[in-house]
Amino acid sequence: MKQVNFLYNKGNRKHSNANLAILWQFTQIWMDIMQTNQTNTWLLAIWVLLLSLMITACTNGRPNDEAAIDATRALIETYVAGTQTANALPQDTPTARPTRTELPTWTPKPAATAELVAPTAIQHLVVPVGPGLAWSEIADTFSGNTAAEKRAPEGDLYTSQQLLERPFNQAMAYVPQVDIRGAELAKDNQFIYVTINLDQVVQQFDASYGVELDVDADGRGDYLVWAVQPDSDLWTIDKVFIYTDTNHDVGGANVLASDAPNGGDGFDGLLFSASQFDDPDLAWARINPDRGGSIQFAFKDSFIEGGASFFWRVWADAGLQNPAAFYYHDFYEFSHAGSPLADSEAYPLGTVFALDNTCRMPFQIANDGFEPGLCGNGGMLPTSTPAPDVSLTKLPVIPTIKLTP
Repeated sequence: MKQVNFLYNKGNRKHSNANLAILWQFTQIWMDIMQTNQTNTWLLAIWVLLLSLMITACTNGRPNDEAAIDATRALIETYVAGTQTANALPQDTPTARPTRTELPTWTPKPAATAELVAPTAIQHLVVPVGPGLAWSEIADTFSGNTAAEKRAPEGDLYTSQQLLERPFNQAMAYVPQVDIRGAELAKDNQFIYVTINLDQVVQQFDASYGVELDVDADGRGDYLVWAVQPDSDLWTIDKVFIYTDTNHDVGGANVLASDAPNGGDGFDGLLFSASQFDDPDLAWARINPDRGGSIQFAFKDSFIEGGASFFWRVWADAGLQNPAAFYYHDFYEFSHAGSPLADSEAYPLGTVFALDNTCRMPFQIANDGFEPGLCGNGGMLPTSTPAPDVSLTKLPVIPTIKLTP
């Protein structure tokens, strides 16, 4: 292999030794300066550059005399002095680099729109007037008389009859807004009206009220007309819903007895709301303007299979308020649900509280008196007959009397 290392070339051995001596002197000079002066690290780059130049000079010819060394020292000291002057000037405080958690969050701007358009108001064709005389009525247990004793007098048959008399919270404080005294059903040419009479109604009270319809007499609700927190004495469709049971699992395996904890999905289908409807006039609710202690519903029979023929009952619920968990006694075991009856082993109320419901009454439907959940003690109940129409009462005919002179 050909030797190309110039430091050990025979002809230049003498000069190489001198060159190395000079480089060693430069190195000592630089180290002395670095120890005496605090400089920026970029001076190291100057040293590397000068070292390269010196190596090149030393390997290409004879070195200069001591004056060259002194000149180099002066040049280096000049660079160091300039650096010290620069370091003495005020420096900007460096900004800390933000960590990932300090990085700003980018939020995209919404797409620009040419014009904001107000939602179209619902155009109603028919608005309820009000119920006339009742065609069908339901009576219910009243707990107000025993409220001070923190108990219901009777009427709560949780495990056997789907009957709930629980107008108390979990501390057994009385909740009059859900204590049903009774209910009435009426009808005109446009609507079916149901009035739920309560011990007390307070506007903005957090409670839901409902009318349950059973069209095939099997004790299972097929439809539920539901109003959430009624707050006006004007008819409205806001917060009014019509639910249906699409898979017929309301009531569980045993329609009246508790199947807990094996409930299904309750009323799982939505037929009507203020934002989902085919007929905007299908269902309405309000606080009764003539009696503040009652909630009123008005709904058409067009959504009911078989028309205006069904068994009906009502609900008042300030507790769970969940139609998808109907019936509650199929979802919550008695020991967890509690009881409003002071002599019950499950007293006081637990997970199922602050609600009331009623037994069922027939409306324009045949019955034998033994349908599941029917009011009474057996025996056929009247199918409800229309109240007399007093709007067309005829005036008596006044005989004509001829006057003779």
